[in-house]
Amino acid sequence: MMEGGFAGIDISPIAAHLTASGLSNMAPSVAYQNTNIGVVPIGESEGWTGSVEFLRQTELRDLFGGTHTQAAHAASLVGSASSDGYTLRAPYNSFDVVVMNPPYQRARGGQKLFDVAGVREEHRKLAVRNAGKIIAGTPANMKAGLGSVFAVLAVKTARPGGRVGLVLPMTAAASPSWADTRVMLETHLDDLVLVSFAAGSGGRVHSMSADTHMGEMLVVGTKRSVPRSGGDDAHVVTAILNGSFSNLIDAAETGRLVSRSVSRRNGRKEGVVMLGEHQRARWGVTPLTDGDPWPYVGASHAGIVALAERLCRQDEFVPLDSHEPACRIPMTTVGELFQVGPTHHLIGHPTGREPIGQFVFYPRVDRRTRKDLSLWATDSKSQTSILVEPTHYGIEHGDDPDSMRALASTLFYQRNIDWRSQKILVAATKKPAMGGSAWTALIVDDPAVRFGFALWANSTLGMAVHWSRAQRQQLGRSRTQIGAIKKMPCPDFHHPDLHAAAQEMMEHQPGLLTLRLDRAKNAHRDGARQNLDDKVAEMLGTPLKGGESETLRDLASNWCAEPSVSHYPKKG
Repeated sequence: MMEGGFAGIDISPIAAHLTASGLSNMAPSVAYQNTNIGVVPIGESEGWTGSVEFLRQTELRDLFGGTHTQAAHAASLVGSASSDGYTLRAPYNSFDVVVMNPPYQRARGGQKLFDVAGVREEHRKLAVRNAGKIIAGTPANMKAGLGSVFAVLAVKTARPGGRVGLVLPMTAAASPSWADTRVMLETHLDDLVLVSFAAGSGGRVHSMSADTHMGEMLVVGTKRSVPRSGGDDAHVVTAILNGSFSNLIDAAETGRLVSRSVSRRNGRKEGVVMLGEHQRARWGVTPLTDGDPWPYVGASHAGIVALAERLCRQDEFVPLDSHEPACRIPMTTVGELFQVGPTHHLIGHPTGREPIGQFVFYPRVDRRTRKDLSLWATDSKSQTSILVEPTHYGIEHGDDPDSMRALASTLFYQRNIDWRSQKILVAATKKPAMGGSAWTALIVDDPAVRFGFALWANSTLGMAVHWSRAQRQQLGRSRTQIGAIKKMPCPDFHHPDLHAAAQEMMEHQPGLLTLRLDRAKNAHRDGARQNLDDKVAEMLGTPLKGGESETLRDLASNWCAEPSVSHYPKKG
């Protein structure tokens, strides 16, 4: 196995040496000559990209390889097609098992790709350019980070029938930048299983790896001999664990029970797994789609996700305690209902920040400022109802400010809501304003559409649908990129019945926009939110108006109990 079975390649000499030592010590009396365990460089004058190089060639030379009489320079070693004992090989379609815990590095929030100790800045930048060329035409995406690059490498190197296992950040389940990678995994893998902890179970995020301290998931599947072309009933199974395992037997038995439960599901979309008297996991099944989010990842109550999925995919509202739809609600997406405004990078920048966009923005300290307003920031203390005041005003900075003025609106979608402190997901303003770093403008001329959508998005049902499709990487937060907002499901308020209901509600209940709401995580005990829920149910034509049924209250109670909605991470 040391000579011909294991392949382990890393940029860290310590990792490679510990791996080789640990494996060889399992049978210390057995001699071997060569291994496929070694180190590949980052940077150097040629801009090497570590194991990413395997996407353009299947053999690399060990950084510490060479001859016994001369220490060769790394640049002359990596990429050599030599077949001596120092060559590291990763042939495509060859490995029985590919297991990876890849790096998650991405160029975002001050982070830099290939920013590792000892790499000179000019060599790092060259590595970034080389990596872009290497992944061109693949499902990898540098916006997603190196994790998506290594996912491509895992699929390429596994043989047909071989097993692939990846540790990936939970953001891979929902982020638009991971969409192509999700499509690749769905297309090239059978028996696709996603394993995650209920985000924040027990009050803290459970990681699948020891040193990230962030929400993660396992992606496991079997390499297909021919990529899937559609037309079958293939699905993805998500196992949601209640907590970490105490030993390998516990883990193996839970895995066996999940597999058996899913295989015997008889049409059910979700279920539970009991180990003795204890519930160890929930599971949910969703059909494979064209890069749509994997909604069950990180959820603790599969039924809430199933409710949201049934509504989003089949226009059917099915209560948590039922399998039969209570009513049909015509659905569409935010991008079909509205023109979604630009990002804050195009709009402008706050004073004192990097000078980008068309405006420089200043905090609005009073309401007398009426020109070039912006709903730039969130403020949980002042933004307590759907109707809010713009937070900033702008001074022209770029050469085409009118292009941003033309995209002003009175309706805005929040991109990174904190359910634990903030009250609204969608905001309305009396005066037209531009969006900002926290809020994205939704543009449509029809006031009834704006009114109906604002009520829906801030109801418990609307928030639960958003939560089911948004990222749950951080406890208590749901981050949503512009592309994900465009694809977010919502009722079709252009539909004649819904439009008429929204119009009537706007004319007779305008005060709903000024209801003083509690924090979203308290929706289950907030009288104002319950009133809003009832009015939204009435507008959507459901027979469930709260006073007559506990269905909406049941949804609110279970959604607010989700760790990814209400829990705070423990420190230390």
